[in-house]
Amino acid sequence: MKSAVTYPREKTKLSSEAIFWLAFVHVGALAAIPFFSWSALGVCLLLLFTISPIGVTLTYHRMLTHRAFRVPKWLEYSLATIGALSAQGSPLQWVAGHRVHHQFADTENDPHTPRKGFFFSHMGHLLVQSTQTTEDWMKYVPDLSSQKFYQFLHR
Repeated sequence: MKSAVTYPREKTKLSSEAIFWLAFVHVGALAAIPFFSWSALGVCLLLLFTISPIGVTLTYHRMLTHRAFRVPKWLEYSLATIGALSAQGSPLQWVAGHRVHHQFADTENDPHTPRKGFFFSHMGHLLVQSTQTTEDWMKYVPDLSSQKFYQFLHR
């Protein structure tokens, strides 16, 4: 019988980059209040309902993580670029993390385990940075990391 793949529990540290980015976005949103316009709100909503469901849910999750469907390469790369606009990391980072999540779902090895609480599993994991190297994570996405386009988006 083949032994199960194990994923060593990684050490994490607070990510100053993630904290800075989240603070910047929220301060920027507050600073934009005096410049409110309905057209700007419309653009904001259009981007919100394009980037998240199409870029992240459809592309990062269903197409790249689970390979639930295939599209021509030009469309796959276009959709992955929309996903990269979500500020949730490159397709390589997101897909690797999500594949690890599915491999170790709801255990201590899950990168966003609910065992650490509701906040951590939904947002808190975004504020920590893995101490593992990029090479450690890339073993979970050999199908994507071999493509120059995804390497470009990752950089």
